[in-house]
Amino acid sequence: MREYSFEATGETLDALRHLQRPWRASAASADALTVHCGTGALVRLEAVEAELEPGFTATCLMAALLEDVPADALPTDEPPAGFEAGINEVVVFNSEAWVEGEHPHHGPPGARPDSADAACVVSDAILLDGGAARLLVRAAPDAPALLLVRDEDEIAAFVEARGYDE
Repeated sequence: MREYSFEATGETLDALRHLQRPWRASAASADALTVHCGTGALVRLEAVEAELEPGFTATCLMAALLEDVPADALPTDEPPAGFEAGINEVVVFNSEAWVEGEHPHHGPPGARPDSADAACVVSDAILLDGGAARLLVRAAPDAPALLLVRDEDEIAAFVEARGYDE
């Protein structure tokens, strides 16, 4: 089996550390979540797709610190309630993508069968926990886009399915 890894980079982890601090403002779309942090940092989170081999792509969540952003381009939306206090926990989740024959699949860690032709570990979700509120940022399964999940029952089910012990 051919094995690949498309996981959060050191740059992504460094940028995500800023999200532990108070949030001043945010802007969300299917393409990105941008947060203006209390530290003054501007963090952009997005889904990035890579073609690992013909017919086999994987999507990973990546974050970066944006620099030299003009004041009129900063996010202006109120941050989600619960993230302004600045005691936010950030948890990165990995999953697996694999291909069997010509069919791509995606699932939680350990889900790929031994018959997979190629597999890739991907960082596909980030849980942001502000104590009073949580936000789950996921890579969309069929396109390089973000899914922002605010429903607590859906978040709890995801966290349990991934075996995360809070």
